[in-house]
Amino acid sequence: MRAARLLGGDGPTLLVVEGASTAEARKLMRKYFSKPVHMTELISERARPLVEDALGRHTLALELIDTHVCAAANAFAGNLFATGAQTICYEREGLRGAALATGNLSAVPRPCLDIYDRSLKGMHWF
Repeated sequence: MRAARLLGGDGPTLLVVEGASTAEARKLMRKYFSKPVHMTELISERARPLVEDALGRHTLALELIDTHVCAAANAFAGNLFATGAQTICYEREGLRGAALATGNLSAVPRPCLDIYDRSLKGMHWF
């Protein structure tokens, strides 16, 4: 519920996992995205030990949450040559197969988009 409230559905959302915490970087994000959301804003204080180590560094659990949130989105655009985006697209294909198998056509996710608009014809990773 917390994620749904923060992400909303009123336009493109930039989901930021790490970095870009300077004021200038955040200003640039807001220029192109109506609502940049940092993953850490989605995690409650009680759940922080699940995604941070004793020193407050992010663990791979945060990346896993990012993957699930992005895979379940209406649309996903990322650097499709990056392993993180490839993982998200792979999971979206799994969701696509499940939706088609059950006849739930409204749950079929759209294909992933490359943010650099590179042609991926002939490349079948997913």
